[in-house]
Amino acid sequence: MLGLCLPAVPAAAQQNTPNAAPAPITGPDNTSARFGDWLLRCNAAPGGKQCEMVQTVQIQIASGQQAPVALFAIGRASRGEPLKFIVQLPSNVTLASGIIVETKPDRPVAGAYTRCLPVGCFAEALLTDDIRRRWMARTEAGQVRIQDGANQAVALPLSFRGFSLAMEALMKEMP
Repeated sequence: MLGLCLPAVPAAAQQNTPNAAPAPITGPDNTSARFGDWLLRCNAAPGGKQCEMVQTVQIQIASGQQAPVALFAIGRASRGEPLKFIVQLPSNVTLASGIIVETKPDRPVAGAYTRCLPVGCFAEALLTDDIRRRWMARTEAGQVRIQDGANQAVALPLSFRGFSLAMEALMKEMP
């Protein structure tokens, strides 16, 4: 799933066969739960449930309203794949610089841009078990550092409020 971040799993084509029995409904197709600043969302997918945890970074625009500027997501494309930290940003970024996730005093985690689409640019960093455990123990905010299109440094806040509970729930949903 990974919402806007990872390629969507293609939906199975439905055929209108008169003798075919409809698939039984075993639960909701989509679920979500909020854990502090993180949202765990799951969708029914062929072969099982697809889940991710996401956090949206918003800025205040001239009208006084909030507008999303970045989306952070954690999940995996399919069973057996490693967990990834995905960042979705507007297309006004310097691609060569990649991203740096900073959680002092830990070592920074580097990620690289993988693609740009009309909805924005996407960067990924591998979320190893060690990094996951360290992030689950965090209470202070971190930041995601990027370079904008004018090559100016930008630091986006990364909240860990609710991260541990959301990660525990994610790991239960996705073995």
